[in-house]
Amino acid sequence: MTKKPCMTITAVVLSTLLVGALLLFPPEAISQESETTGQNQSDYLTAAKKLLEEGRRLNLEARRKTDEAKLINEEMAALNKEAGRLAAEGGQRLDDAERTPWIPVKQRLMDEARRLFGLANNLQDQIARRQTEVERLSAEAENLVKESKDLAREAKNIVDTGNLPSAAPSKGWEPLGAAETATAKERLLPELSGRSWRAALLGNARRMRLPFYPNAFLIEIDAITSDGRDGRYSFVDAGNHITLIDGNATTIHNLNGRLSLSLGDAEHAEAYLRFFCESIAAGHGPFKIVDSIADLPWLPSAEADTIVSAQQKIVPVTIGRSGDAWTAVASIYYGGMLFAANFEIDPGGNVRMIDDSLYLEKLPVANVYFEMGLRITGTPG
Repeated sequence: MTKKPCMTITAVVLSTLLVGALLLFPPEAISQESETTGQNQSDYLTAAKKLLEEGRRLNLEARRKTDEAKLINEEMAALNKEAGRLAAEGGQRLDDAERTPWIPVKQRLMDEARRLFGLANNLQDQIARRQTEVERLSAEAENLVKESKDLAREAKNIVDTGNLPSAAPSKGWEPLGAAETATAKERLLPELSGRSWRAALLGNARRMRLPFYPNAFLIEIDAITSDGRDGRYSFVDAGNHITLIDGNATTIHNLNGRLSLSLGDAEHAEAYLRFFCESIAAGHGPFKIVDSIADLPWLPSAEADTIVSAQQKIVPVTIGRSGDAWTAVASIYYGGMLFAANFEIDPGGNVRMIDDSLYLEKLPVANVYFEMGLRITGTPG
């Protein structure tokens, strides 16, 4: 019976590892220096960026090790093929030796068979050593990918829970006490008659002075819809009359005429632009002026590098003059897109977007939209 060496190589599965190793952070997420204001914000963004840089380096190293393991695996396949050829040739020499009656020829063929089997076994030893190297490289690459993912999660945690400003804009807002909140709800309820979310559960309330209207406040009341979505009612309180903000520009223009809009200085112009953009909506929701990444309702799936990259694109609001109109530059979020926009605001309160520059799109941010006067964060019903 002819003995032939076993030539099977243990397959090393690299596909999953390669997918992980390709988890590379985009250069723009780490290449630009943050221009945010405030030492705390600068510190946490710097810390997050360092973690992302280290994660990117580890991923590159993991990819290098994975590529090296792949090359060795290809070498093993070639060695295995050659070992198989030598073993087959050695087996043929043994078969020839068994068939010949000539002792000298038989001895020569058997010696040749032993030599070929020896070469095949030597190749098998080389394959075994390379197999061990592949397994080592694969394990190291897998650990590097895991470590880089851990760093990414840590960076996201810094962005999510570090020294972030409140997700709700705090400048100019003051919470209402229990009695004032009850009064605000009583005034709001008649405005909701006939609306689908009149049964929404109303919660806390807050208000902000609107300096461009005489003796007027913007009041917001948190709400939860009957199907569990988060929302907020907003209305302008001018004393004897309230106006529910419903996403329609006509509502704002009617207010401008009734309440005698005043845009006499840059502070009033900026406050009005913020109010106007937040109060009107198109097909993909309102046009939100963004001062910080904390102004956006990020989805749980948002990666840390995406959030940091968005922060680096945000520009501060600037106000200027052009004749009797005001001009402004601001960062705007709308329909998954973050862009810088140039505005013109005439004395009557008409706002025109002159041009814009798209920075980021398809951002993992929850939908915000108006439905029957309720501003809802979530998925349209």
